[in-house]
Amino acid sequence: MNKQIKEFCKKYGITEAQFFGKEEIGGSLDLGSVTELPEGFNPTVGVWLDLRSVTELPEGFNPTVGGILYWKNGNKYIGTNVVKPNIPEPELEWHGGKYVKIDGIFCEVINKKQQGKQIIRKCRKVNSDKKFFIVSIEGVHAHGDTIKEARDSFIYKISKRDTSEYKGLTLKSKVSFADAIKMYRVITGACEAGTRMFVESLPKADVKKTYTVAEMIALTKGQYGAETFARFFKEEK
Repeated sequence: MNKQIKEFCKKYGITEAQFFGKEEIGGSLDLGSVTELPEGFNPTVGVWLDLRSVTELPEGFNPTVGGILYWKNGNKYIGTNVVKPNIPEPELEWHGGKYVKIDGIFCEVINKKQQGKQIIRKCRKVNSDKKFFIVSIEGVHAHGDTIKEARDSFIYKISKRDTSEYKGLTLKSKVSFADAIKMYRVITGACEAGTRMFVESLPKADVKKTYTVAEMIALTKGQYGAETFARFFKEEK
């Protein structure tokens, strides 16, 4: 393995076999800060692959992606036969909770407290000085550089896809901003990263406290799952 590939694998926490697609990366691979890919990079990624800063893809680049490929010139839902993980990775603890592995992140817990149903951990990744927060509610976790960021990210989290609570809603029904995000993900199966990127790209005028279902259908037209979302409410008629 040449030096460039070796350094790339070390920096982004993948193996040589994963670099060449000989071994699957079961979750997602965030390379959002990468501008240039080494030759021969052809990963097999279970959920999404983020290449949003890459300006040119190398010759022969043909990744296997179970979810969405994000890159500078557009987002594409690939949806190969790679199986998406649908069972959350369990929360693991060592040394009485001093070290934890949550959502695939192995970190040291600096302090931990509980507020109602929320468990708030101030952490740092092992072998890193960077501190961040993990907020957990009933087995669902969210991360952020601040407690507020972690709490806010819960609007992108879903623990199960049960559409029954949306039965009976009409095009005129109104939902809050947070509930609109949850509802769209539950009905369409849209991934967390893709939904977050879409919401962050919205003009300020389109970000409101509440939306009608009709407004959501119009706003998400052309996005992943939009037809499924619109059809859900047509079928409810």
